[in-house]
Amino acid sequence: MQVKEHGINIVAEGNDDMRGTYAMLDWQGRFYTNSYGYYTYSKPVLEVSVQAAWDEIASGFSEAKFNGRGGLWPWHSTSS
Repeated sequence: MQVKEHGINIVAEGNDDMRGTYAMLDWQGRFYTNSYGYYTYSKPVLEVSVQAAWDEIASGFSEAKFNGRGGLWPWHSTSS
């Protein structure tokens, strides 16, 4: 299978490009970020709510860097 044939672009990203630009959720249902050079975890979403958990780590998320690395893209399927 050729990745390019299916409209998938592989993009190499450096650590600085990735840091603070991903919404990550661990196996315990906690959001986490490494934007400060170490991992910071929220309370589990099932204990507080998705919004409350996100608010705990949101200061480590950079929407500008997320958009700058092409984080927004159409989430529709091109296959039938």
